[in-house]
Amino acid sequence: MGHKYEELKHRIEAKKKELQSKLETMKADNHAEAAKTSTDIKTKLNELEMHVKSGWENLTESAATKLNDWLK
Repeated sequence: MGHKYEELKHRIEAKKKELQSKLETMKADNHAEAAKTSTDIKTKLNELEMHVKSGWENLTESAATKLNDWLK
Protein backbone atom coordinates (compact mmCIF):
# COMPACT_ATOMS: atom_id res chain seq x y z
CA MET A 1 0.00 0.00 0.00
CA GLY A 2 1.32 3.37 -0.89
CA HIS A 3 2.03 5.99 1.72
CA LYS A 4 -0.74 7.94 0.04
CA TYR A 5 -3.44 5.71 1.56
CA GLU A 6 -1.83 4.99 4.94
CA GLU A 7 -3.61 7.87 6.69
CA LEU A 8 -6.90 6.92 5.08
CA LYS A 9 -6.51 3.34 6.28
CA HIS A 10 -5.91 4.50 9.86
CA ARG A 11 -8.93 6.80 9.77
CA ILE A 12 -11.09 4.01 8.32
CA GLU A 13 -9.95 1.52 10.96
CA ALA A 14 -10.71 4.00 13.76
CA LYS A 15 -14.19 4.71 12.39
CA LYS A 16 -14.84 0.98 11.93
CA LYS A 17 -13.94 0.29 15.57
CA GLU A 18 -16.15 3.18 16.67
CA LEU A 19 -19.11 1.78 14.73
CA GLN A 20 -18.52 -1.76 15.96
CA SER A 21 -18.46 -0.50 19.55
CA LYS A 22 -21.67 1.44 19.02
CA LEU A 23 -23.27 -1.65 17.47
CA GLU A 24 -22.41 -3.68 20.57
CA THR A 25 -24.03 -0.99 22.73
CA MET A 26 -27.15 -1.02 20.57
CA LYS A 27 -27.52 -4.79 20.94
CA ALA A 28 -28.26 -4.28 24.62
CA ASP A 29 -31.04 -1.79 23.85
CA ASN A 30 -34.41 -3.25 22.79
CA HIS A 31 -36.03 -0.01 21.66
CA ALA A 32 -37.13 0.39 18.04
CA GLU A 33 -34.78 3.33 17.58
CA ALA A 34 -31.83 1.20 18.68
CA ALA A 35 -32.83 -1.51 16.20
CA LYS A 36 -32.87 1.04 13.37
CA THR A 37 -29.52 2.43 14.45
CA SER A 38 -28.09 -1.09 14.56
CA THR A 39 -29.34 -1.76 11.04
CA ASP A 40 -27.84 1.52 9.82
CA ILE A 41 -24.48 0.67 11.39
CA LYS A 42 -24.48 -2.82 9.87
CA THR A 43 -25.24 -1.29 6.46
CA LYS A 44 -22.39 1.18 6.84
CA LEU A 45 -19.95 -1.59 7.87
CA ASN A 46 -21.06 -3.70 4.88
CA GLU A 47 -20.40 -0.73 2.58
CA LEU A 48 -16.90 -0.51 4.00
CA GLU A 49 -16.25 -4.18 3.30
CA MET A 50 -17.35 -3.70 -0.30
CA HIS A 51 -14.97 -0.76 -0.77
CA VAL A 52 -11.91 -2.61 0.55
CA LYS A 53 -12.72 -6.13 -0.65
CA SER A 54 -9.74 -6.09 -3.02
CA GLY A 55 -7.42 -5.19 -0.16
CA TRP A 56 -5.61 -2.01 0.77
CA GLU A 57 -2.71 -2.89 -1.51
CA ASN A 58 -5.03 -2.75 -4.53
CA LEU A 59 -6.94 0.37 -3.54
CA THR A 60 -7.84 2.55 -6.50
CA GLU A 61 -8.28 6.31 -6.50
CA SER A 62 -12.01 5.76 -7.04
CA ALA A 63 -12.23 3.45 -4.02
CA ALA A 64 -10.25 5.95 -1.93
CA THR A 65 -12.73 8.67 -2.84
CA LYS A 66 -15.63 6.41 -1.82
CA LEU A 67 -13.89 5.62 1.46
CA ASN A 68 -13.41 9.31 2.19
CA ASP A 69 -17.12 9.80 1.54
CA TRP A 70 -17.87 6.82 3.80
CA LEU A 71 -16.07 8.57 6.65
CA LYS A 72 -18.51 11.50 6.56
